[in-house]
Amino acid sequence: MGTAVSRRAVIAAAVATLCALLLAAPQAGAQGPASDAALGDAGVGDANPNPDPDPGVTGPALRADDRPRPAGPAATVGFDHDSTLDFYWNEGINYRFQPLHEAPDAISRYERYLALEGRVGLKLAVDAGGFRSTGSLPQIDATAELRRFFLYTTGKFDLVLPIGFKVELGVVDASPYVDNFYLAAAGVPWAGTVRVGQFDAPMSFDLLTGSSSRSFLEAPAPVQAFAPGQKAGVQVASFSDPYRLSWQAGLFTDGQRQDVGDATDDVLRAVGRLVWRDVVGPPTSELLHLGLSGSYVLSSADRVRYRSRPESFLAPILVDTGDVDAADVLLVGSELALRRGPTSLQGEMLASFVRSSAVDDPVLYGGYLELSHFLTGEARPYERTVGVFGRVTPRRDFDPRQRTWGAFEAAGRVSAVDLNDGDVRGGRMWLLGAGLNWYWSRYVRLMLGWELAFVRGTAETGNLNVLQGRVQVVL
Repeated sequence: MGTAVSRRAVIAAAVATLCALLLAAPQAGAQGPASDAALGDAGVGDANPNPDPDPGVTGPALRADDRPRPAGPAATVGFDHDSTLDFYWNEGINYRFQPLHEAPDAISRYERYLALEGRVGLKLAVDAGGFRSTGSLPQIDATAELRRFFLYTTGKFDLVLPIGFKVELGVVDASPYVDNFYLAAAGVPWAGTVRVGQFDAPMSFDLLTGSSSRSFLEAPAPVQAFAPGQKAGVQVASFSDPYRLSWQAGLFTDGQRQDVGDATDDVLRAVGRLVWRDVVGPPTSELLHLGLSGSYVLSSADRVRYRSRPESFLAPILVDTGDVDAADVLLVGSELALRRGPTSLQGEMLASFVRSSAVDDPVLYGGYLELSHFLTGEARPYERTVGVFGRVTPRRDFDPRQRTWGAFEAAGRVSAVDLNDGDVRGGRMWLLGAGLNWYWSRYVRLMLGWELAFVRGTAETGNLNVLQGRVQVVL
C-alpha cells in the first residue's frame, strides 16, 4: 500500500503539534479552566465539571462556546479598564472596545451602541489514515491531509437589540472556505432570535453539534447524505424553559460549496426543527432529548443528489445517486439523545421523499446510533437553547508534572444509508465504527477512529477498513 503525504499536511501537523503543546502547558497565573461562575453557567462543583449553559445568561443568539468571556478575575493577562480597546486571555483571546471619553448628555446615551466585545480563535484539524479495501472498491493509499483550518471572530454589540456575530474563514480540502458568517439579533418580539447570513440549516442533531463537539471524526453517513448542511438564509429561533422546548425555522438557498451535506442545487429550501428535552437533577445529570425536523426543497435545476463518504474525509465518496430528476423533495428527520452522567446515547433517522415522474417517486433513507462514555467521569454539556451537545472540558488538564492526564472518551457507532429505490441506484452502505478520544484540555484533542464500511447495490461493491487519527486544536 502506497503512501501520499503532502508537504502542506506535514507543515500543518507540525503546527498542530506545537499548538497542542503550547495550549497543554499551564498558563502563568491560571488555575485551569475558568470557574462556572466566570462562564456564566450554573455551577455544580468539581463532581460535574461541564455544567449545562444557562439560557438566561447565554441567550440563543450565540452558542455558549462562542460567547466572549468576561474580563473579571479569570482574565489572566492584559485587561485594563481604562483602555478603549483591550485584549485579554480568558478561555481564549478576548477583546473589548468601549468609548471612554466624556460626551454631552445628548450623545452619551448612544455610546453603548459603540461598545463591542468578542473573541478571536482558530480551529485546526490534521488527519492521517490508512485503508484496506476488498471487492471492486478502489484501492486507497495511506495519506495525511489538513482537514480544516479556520480563523474566526465571534462576539456581540448593541444596536437597538443585542446583536451577536460570527465570521469564520479558512481552508477546507486545500481550498478557501467561508464557514459561519452571520448576524443574529436577540429578543425580537414574536420571533426570539433572528439570524441572517451563512450557517448550518437547523436539521440533524449531529451536524448542529459540530466538529469540535462530536465524538467521532466525521458526521454519520446518512447525515452526510441528507442533512442540508451550510446554507445562506434567514432563521428565527427561540426556546421555552416552562415547556422544555426549543425551535428553529428558516428559509435558505445555496451559499458556497458545502463541506458536509446533501449535494442538491436548490433555489429555495424551508427548514424547521422542534426539540423537547427533559433534564433531571442537577446539570450534567440525566437528559432526554427528542427532536423532529423537516425540509421542503424546490430544486433550481429540477435535480436532487445525495452522496456520502465512509465517515472519513480522506476516503472517496462510495455511494452517490448522481443527479435525479425531481420537482420537489420532502426531507424528514427524527432525533433521540440520552445522557446519564458520563454516558450518552444519540441517534437519528432521516428520510427523503422525492417527487419525480422520471424515477417513480423514490424514497431514500438512513440512520445511525452511537454510544459515548467518558472513562474519566466527564459529562457532555447540553445547550438547551439550541438542543445540541456542547464542547467538553476535562476535569483536569493534561499535565505530566502534576500527574494529571486529561479526559478519555470511548465511543461506538452503527450507521446505514440506502440510496437505492426503483430506478435510483446510488448504492447502500452500512458502517461499524469505534473511537477513542484523548482530551488534553478544553483546546486540544487527539482522536483515533476505526470504521468498517460495507458497500452494496452499486457498480463498485466491497468492504473498506479505515484506521484514522486526528490532532485537533480549537482555541
